[in-house]
Amino acid sequence: MEHLVDAHYVGLPSQGNVYSLTPLLLPSGAHKIILATLRRRVLSFRYNFTNDSSRLKPLVREVHFTCIPNTAEIVSIDAFHRGSSGEDYVIGITLVKPHNDPGRPPEAYLNVYCDQEWESDNSHAADRASSSEASVPHVAGGSTPSLDNAAQNCRMLELGFVPYQLTHTKLFQKNETVWVLGGSDCQVHILREDTSQNCYIEALAEDTLPEFAEKLPSPPLWTSIAFTTKDIRMSATGCECGYLKMTQCTFDGSQSDITASWELQLQGPISCVRFFSLPTEMHWQPTINNIDHLQFNLLVACSIQPSQVFMSVNKQGLSNGMELPTSASGDAVLCGMTADLDLDGSVEVLLGTYGHQLLVYKWDSNSWELRATRTLPHPVHSLHYLDVTGDGVRELLILTPKGLHVFQHHLEHVEDRVNSLVEMLLNITEDNQEKN
Repeated sequence: MEHLVDAHYVGLPSQGNVYSLTPLLLPSGAHKIILATLRRRVLSFRYNFTNDSSRLKPLVREVHFTCIPNTAEIVSIDAFHRGSSGEDYVIGITLVKPHNDPGRPPEAYLNVYCDQEWESDNSHAADRASSSEASVPHVAGGSTPSLDNAAQNCRMLELGFVPYQLTHTKLFQKNETVWVLGGSDCQVHILREDTSQNCYIEALAEDTLPEFAEKLPSPPLWTSIAFTTKDIRMSATGCECGYLKMTQCTFDGSQSDITASWELQLQGPISCVRFFSLPTEMHWQPTINNIDHLQFNLLVACSIQPSQVFMSVNKQGLSNGMELPTSASGDAVLCGMTADLDLDGSVEVLLGTYGHQLLVYKWDSNSWELRATRTLPHPVHSLHYLDVTGDGVRELLILTPKGLHVFQHHLEHVEDRVNSLVEMLLNITEDNQEKN
């Protein structure tokens, strides 16, 4: 953490929650950040060059999404993009609205936004994007017309439950991206597009993601999905009661089958679960291109008991759990993630707590050690490690109830790491030449 500086801060007009941030991957490789608040306001955050192109400045503006009633509250948001351009955004927003009859449960909806022009005429959209880029200066993070267009095209699906985390995954056997949504009815729901009816419908889990077919003992708070090989999918779900379920599925063609499943009962709500690999994540991405020999681990962030990392879950299941020291000594853990903060090629585990603490852990031969802590002015709701400036170096994003902190690496530290890597590669090249 000593190599990171708190570079920028984006204030929120009202409070969000642990599901309130989603990134948009842009064609440049940078990310635009979408922030949702409980009181229906949605902000877009990106970086823009100054007029003389000498420095970057943060740019925040409100995006006006249609079909969000005045009495509703936004619960969660997620997004992905379709097509080769990278700007065909599909954005999902879940919301709840008090029923007119106070004695009845609130109404709940999933709103899906996408740019209809991309669906009807991709070539026209490409021409529009080209003309837009020609008329404005370079923006680190891309232009915004497609996002504005998407915000005005809504397909609404009424839900029979209160929504929780909204995420998505790829059905490679069908070449389709589907929404994965946790619900108050103790189920993980699969929602897919019905192109013939131009709407979204709930799909049977047995036909799409069979690992989510069974009802859970309590509402699922967080679900993580990763592809460990070209034909194996790992899924993990943490519940409000502390129940943890992990499933391994194989898929071939249009068929997907459960090959292994593990269950564990922990104490208190499980706020977050995430798959990651050691010793390096430099070549790992959660897509079908994962290489087969990586050891996958599972971070389980617990609100009451110590958080754990289950090692080599793709080989050992949930049998090798290792506690993160002092993770339960403070307030409740709200979020967790992995990131290579010191740029040494091996990831650290990060936990954010309600007690304003950021905890950083490092793997040391056979155990996890607490290496750094940082105190934030407010509870830590969400953590992300993304390139938002467009320079190829990731930034640490920390979301609190009051706003978004952007931590950047010191340039001197980045330069030192790059020089060390170049020197190492040159030495390897020289050694290979001598052997030949």
